[in-house]
Amino acid sequence: MSLKKFRPRVLTKAIKSIYFLRTDRVSDELELHRHLPDGTFDLILNLGDPIYHINAQSEMRRPDNILIGGVSEAFYLKYPKRTWLACVVFQPGYASLFLKDRLDSVTAQTIESSLIYGKDVHQLEQELRANIEDEQRAWLLEQFLIRKADSKPSYYHERMAYTCDLISRCDKMSMSNLSSEVCMSERNFRRIFKELVGYTPKQFAKIRRIKKVMYLLKDKRRILECAIQLGFYDTAHLIHDFQSIAGTSPVTFSEKFDRLDEIFMSFNN
Repeated sequence: MSLKKFRPRVLTKAIKSIYFLRTDRVSDELELHRHLPDGTFDLILNLGDPIYHINAQSEMRRPDNILIGGVSEAFYLKYPKRTWLACVVFQPGYASLFLKDRLDSVTAQTIESSLIYGKDVHQLEQELRANIEDEQRAWLLEQFLIRKADSKPSYYHERMAYTCDLISRCDKMSMSNLSSEVCMSERNFRRIFKELVGYTPKQFAKIRRIKKVMYLLKDKRRILECAIQLGFYDTAHLIHDFQSIAGTSPVTFSEKFDRLDEIFMSFNN
């Protein structure tokens, strides 16, 4: 398994990271993996074999090139023997620069990127498959998005990105404190946040908080320690919130934590 991660050269405010993931396993069996919400929107190009989305009713092939985000619950994917992914992780608050619609109109969906960017995305896919270094591929992805940017960052983009960072760094902040930080009424703040981030402030804060719990669990911390450190009312509150986001209990998550969990958790840091 190979993971390479790059920072943007130009779109430093709008893009958090660009990464390439490759696996070439011996077994022909598809590998099931649980994906966890992280509060971002991602542009993903699958340059390898087909990936399948799994739910309780069906197993469906996922489109090769997608935009995904606004997800607040875990979901499952089956990865093939030969996986090759190219992904752009957008900074919270900035993904809307590269869409014609508000983010709250595409929340919790997997959208074929060709529906947003047209046939150009297929040309990009061919360019990424060329025999070049991953650093060059990262620059191709960034140049593509520079051309597709629908507008320049506004005051509101910067303010929402600032509050996302504030939420991520602080364990608990009230709505009134967040809105006052950006000199907005609570009602207007909620509306603009949902339009530009794709989540409500409460949803985003819950996801980021549970991700901190996951990191502590990875380091073998006890649930009680996690609850105290992150300001939960009690362990029952932590367990309830954890299950609503991860789809499993903290104990089960710790027991089944694997290399793919660690890799995907590292993407957005």
